[in-house]
Amino acid sequence: MRTAGKSRTRLRESQRRSAYERASTLTEIVQERRRHIQEELDTLFRRLREEGCPDTGDEGERAAYGLDRELGSARVDQLNQALRQIDNALARHTEGRYGRCVACDAEIPEARLRSLPFTLFCRDCQQAAEETRAGLVGPIA
Repeated sequence: MRTAGKSRTRLRESQRRSAYERASTLTEIVQERRRHIQEELDTLFRRLREEGCPDTGDEGERAAYGLDRELGSARVDQLNQALRQIDNALARHTEGRYGRCVACDAEIPEARLRSLPFTLFCRDCQQAAEETRAGLVGPIA
């Protein structure tokens, strides 16, 4: 009887260690992605600061400059959103909740976390959320 209890305890400890190691490995991926995004943001900010509006009276050049600024600004917004998601994932790791679905608390498969390291949902809950959102955004009768 005692041996079975010790075996279960060792198994649980092993599973906890394994889950922590998995989360730590995935967190390293998230941190690396964060570094890349921050580098891209720094480059974009530098470029946007350094580029000035063309001094020529050419309307085409001014229009291209304006479009480039808008695209750069939109990319900055996207990258900032990604940073917020990454910071959220890192906070969940600190709290011991990284890799668990926020809707159903199921473990999110490692393959999903590798491709979407700051996902909040398992595949099923993500699909349900998208279907709900699609129903709310669908055509008005």
